[in-house]
Amino acid sequence: MSFFSIFSKKVKKENLKEDKKISKIPDEQKNIPAGKVITIAREFGSGGREVALKVAEKLGYKFYDKEGIIEVAKANGIDSDLFEQLDEKNMDKFWFTVSKMAYDIPLDANSFEAKVCNDKIFMIQSDTIRELAKGGNVVFVGRCASYILKHIAKKVFVVANMDDRIKRIEKRYKLSKDEAKKLIEVADKKREKYYDYYTNTKWNDFNNYDLVLNISEIGIDGAVDKIVDFVK
Repeated sequence: MSFFSIFSKKVKKENLKEDKKISKIPDEQKNIPAGKVITIAREFGSGGREVALKVAEKLGYKFYDKEGIIEVAKANGIDSDLFEQLDEKNMDKFWFTVSKMAYDIPLDANSFEAKVCNDKIFMIQSDTIRELAKGGNVVFVGRCASYILKHIAKKVFVVANMDDRIKRIEKRYKLSKDEAKKLIEVADKKREKYYDYYTNTKWNDFNNYDLVLNISEIGIDGAVDKIVDFVK
């Protein structure tokens, strides 16, 4: 049996374990009222993070993004450096590693071990998100939370027209129009790969969300109001 076949079976087995965990509502989450857990996925440069922050502030909910989840994990004894191994930015390296294994190209054992470890780290992140969701009154941004909490969360996806996203990224990072567009395309692709790999579903498939909002049409504050009204 090839090295790649062994790797593929291992990844599939770990994903099935996680799918089983997500396939039913944990007992401690069954009594969380509707609208008490909100997940917000977003296109890069759409303004989705700002929307999430304002929704949390308006509802008096806690707000968690990548940094917040890492802080909670650290407080519970998890090494924060582990989370840096598992990120959207590393998925290109991951697929390069897989392709090398598929064609029996010599591979650094440490690289393989790190990638297998990523699945374990994702499970730690998932458990942290589920723990934070237990009490309700919380907004999550990204981190596949829409999938991890799919049975109990109000799932929102925030988009914007490309021209508006480019302008936002130009201003934020002081880039040219072409540089901003390229960054958006790369960032969206990495988010898509990250989400698709760990959930076996499509990140930008609107059918996976309860509410899809276009910031170019309704603005940041309009989106906040829509979400607040939707979850009440």
